[in-house]
Amino acid sequence: MKLTILVDNNTLIDRYFLGEPGLSFFIEEDDKRILFDTGYSDVFIKNAEKMRIDLRNLDYVVLSHGHVDHTWGLTHLIRLHMEAKNEEILYNSPKIIGHPLVFNTKLFDPVGEIGSILSHEKLSRPFRSD
Repeated sequence: MKLTILVDNNTLIDRYFLGEPGLSFFIEEDDKRILFDTGYSDVFIKNAEKMRIDLRNLDYVVLSHGHVDHTWGLTHLIRLHMEAKNEEILYNSPKIIGHPLVFNTKLFDPVGEIGSILSHEKLSRPFRSD
């Protein structure tokens, strides 16, 4: 198994990757390509591109839980896949794996929503959830 950290709240001194208070890993096992969490923004995509990791070719997207720092990058992943589809670039529709409660609203006063901004229904349109 090979695990690559796409984003966390630290960066290396000698390489110019972006960091944020979020988490995203890219895992390769045999011929499977797995994205584990998506961080808070599109930083995981930018860092993956710098490492020459193509996130249009995923088998699975695994979500550990439904907080903003693990799920809000999903909107950017959807955009990446929709652009590939529109531009006729090869891509794979990954299967989404996560506990059903990962998509529930999580309100925290006074901040507001700290959970996933996408419902399971909306996420299952561009990706598989069978």
